[in-house]
Amino acid sequence: MSRRRPTRPRGSDPVTEEERRLFREAVADVTPLESEPGPDAPPPPAPRPRFSRTGDRASADAGEAQDPPLTDGPALPRDGGEVLSFRRGGIQHKVMRRLANGQLTITAELDLHGLTREAARTELDRFLTGARQRQQCCIRVIHGKGGTDGSVLKGLVDAWLRQRPEVLAFASAPASAGGTGALLVLLARAR
Repeated sequence: MSRRRPTRPRGSDPVTEEERRLFREAVADVTPLESEPGPDAPPPPAPRPRFSRTGDRASADAGEAQDPPLTDGPALPRDGGEVLSFRRGGIQHKVMRRLANGQLTITAELDLHGLTREAARTELDRFLTGARQRQQCCIRVIHGKGGTDGSVLKGLVDAWLRQRPEVLAFASAPASAGGTGALLVLLARAR
């Protein structure tokens, strides 16, 4: 038989005066440690706004902020056969497994084959914004496997998707849906 804790009225202080007194007695001899940031500690990054207003007509009509444009990160060429995977905290392993196995319905697709870096970034940015506005949750982005030196576009798409807050997870597609030349992307619903 387990012991039940006494319940307290809602809104009351969860700590009693007796508990506070006991705690103060227990830590009376404690001396705080003095700490300084180590010499190798990098400065914290400057805060960046998650959204910005743009001159885009669609955003002006809707009256809502748009995501900042994608920027090139430290993306290196990826091996064409390398499996990519990313998930934000809070996404269950079960959901990730279903995404990677192609068990979620794909509602939109973007093929980036043959595009330059700039054109691919612009198209992906536009596609993600549109998919989110249309409440599309699972999309496929085809980046290709690249040539003998690997796929630069695959590495860039990997980096770009990680920058977008609405991208909850992505995984290389199963062979039937494009394999390692495509990503299945799970998007958050627009609010």
